[in-house]
Amino acid sequence: MTELILIVALSIATLVLFVLLFVERKKRNKISNGVIQKISSVNRDGSADSPGELTRYLRLKNCDQLMPELLKKLKAESRISKVGFYMKSGQRDNDIIAYRLNIMDKTDNILRNNYQQIIEKLHTGDFVKINDLNNPGLFPDESRSEIEKEGIDYLVSIPWLDNKRAMLALGEGAVTGDLSEHVNRFRQESIPLVENISRFEQAEALSHTDSLTGTYNHRYFKKRLREEFYRARRYERFLALMILDIDELKVVNDKYGHLAGDSLINSFVTVLSNSVRSNDIICRYGGDEFCLIMPEIDRGHARLFMERIRNAIAAHTIDIEGIYENPNLTVSIGGAVYPVDTDSIEGLIKAADMALLKAKQEGRNRAILFRGDYDITT
Repeated sequence: MTELILIVALSIATLVLFVLLFVERKKRNKISNGVIQKISSVNRDGSADSPGELTRYLRLKNCDQLMPELLKKLKAESRISKVGFYMKSGQRDNDIIAYRLNIMDKTDNILRNNYQQIIEKLHTGDFVKINDLNNPGLFPDESRSEIEKEGIDYLVSIPWLDNKRAMLALGEGAVTGDLSEHVNRFRQESIPLVENISRFEQAEALSHTDSLTGTYNHRYFKKRLREEFYRARRYERFLALMILDIDELKVVNDKYGHLAGDSLINSFVTVLSNSVRSNDIICRYGGDEFCLIMPEIDRGHARLFMERIRNAIAAHTIDIEGIYENPNLTVSIGGAVYPVDTDSIEGLIKAADMALLKAKQEGRNRAILFRGDYDITT
């Protein structure tokens, strides 16, 4: 009887899973068909891409895969040999998104560094010839000379997503037809595809983000640690892992309430975020524990960082609204480094966890790096 119930339960679960997968596939197909129709509608001359080619674009997972393919298409159709796409990322003022084909690093850096100055002087849709003496001041003369030597002939500003503007650098080749028509078609076809990818990227980002702190969650931690571990092993690099535990968070929750505890957690994340490198990965492991993945950090630098972050957090003043006596913020940290302390992902987590346990046992507000005499087999 028990076995029969189990079989029925498994069958129902399998059926539910199948229905969910079917609904999700239908949803994705509906979105994809909508994008194909939107792109096809902008090409009244019958020059629209085949559904098969558009479907191939829709299968690409992110803009880093999509944009080079779209630029290749623009390059082939217009028969130019060099093309670059530049746009402000929206994250920080000096961050420029760039994709390029056959443009050398030196020229690429000039276009990146002068992007804001150039885009402010370009009118949307206008093609500016690099060697046109009527268009001075786009960039310094020595930069103009370098770009001309590279073979870049035109710069053009085009409307892009979210009321932004992007810049195309185009050059060298016997242009087929009206270049402005090729650029306009590139824009009209690209925007629906980029919008489609952006939706999935946003959904994926939400699935990897901790709702309270905005840091990555435990699910993403496991995925990213695996990636960084295999990268470190392949290229014979160091990889440091630190587990940080906010001291006495439960006491704060019990005494002042969970909203105060949430404020304490966010204060901790603020200090930590301001103390790490851009390529370090902060994840909320669960509750009051956070993990920090630090590629290419050896034991010496790991020890220095752990102590520095502990001091920075202890020195941080907490200001929680409605609480007269604000709690002190301290953290206990355990760290381990591949390949010195362990040769596996599980061993790295266990080693850092064991070091964290030692930090707590020694009175909290401690930063301890794993030692070989700690037992991580149990």
